[in-house]
Amino acid sequence: MHENRLTQAKSSIYPAVLALLLSWPAAAWTDETATVAPPEAPSLGQIQLDREMGQFSVPGRFLERGPDQGRDLLEYLAVKRNGYKAYEAVLELDTTATEFNLACILIGLDPDNATLPEYHFDPRPVQGDPVDIHVEWDADGTLHRARAAELILMNGKPVDDHGWVYTGSTFIEPGNIYLAEQSGTLIGFVHDADSIIEHRHGIALNAPQAPSVNRALMPPPQTPIRVIIRNPAETAGQDDAAPSATLAD
Repeated sequence: MHENRLTQAKSSIYPAVLALLLSWPAAAWTDETATVAPPEAPSLGQIQLDREMGQFSVPGRFLERGPDQGRDLLEYLAVKRNGYKAYEAVLELDTTATEFNLACILIGLDPDNATLPEYHFDPRPVQGDPVDIHVEWDADGTLHRARAAELILMNGKPVDDHGWVYTGSTFIEPGNIYLAEQSGTLIGFVHDADSIIEHRHGIALNAPQAPSVNRALMPPPQTPIRVIIRNPAETAGQDDAAPSATLAD
């Protein structure tokens, strides 16, 4: 029953969203959360789009984590600005969920290819268009870059499964509530239907030990970062294997 409601709401709303996007960037955005820059530097709010490269970037910061007591209660890689799920996330991004989702669609990610998890912590792999995610930040004048999953530790080691997919979140009735906007979840890894991007296999699902933040890799909390979301299908001829960053001693 719940799955049917999600599927019906998703199929009824996305055609209208896609119709709006077909006119971009000629359309004049008046909402203060979705402004458009000149064509040579298209943007959605703080998101910078490069549709030719099939990618976009969004600024944000590493979130403050409490004293490490062996478990960080992590479920999300990133939440929106002031998202209330921040206590379970690694990053906060300066965007809304609506902007973030529109940016995903504009770089060619298709919500019709997604299969949402049926429930929180659903162990079955989720389906969707593949997504590459990198995080960049400056430390002592040096630019550092890491693949997103490496910011998370399982059993003391960085996660080496980079299987992120676009699921798009969904709308539910009554009121056509966009779940990602409501919860603030942008990128998750515990198979939450609210998330816009999810980890295909999930991280730490049914694992005896919860994942933790890779503090050896990350700079101090509140350090400005930039997250790059890329559609690999749009840049198939390019090298996917960007080197991971390690902080200088």
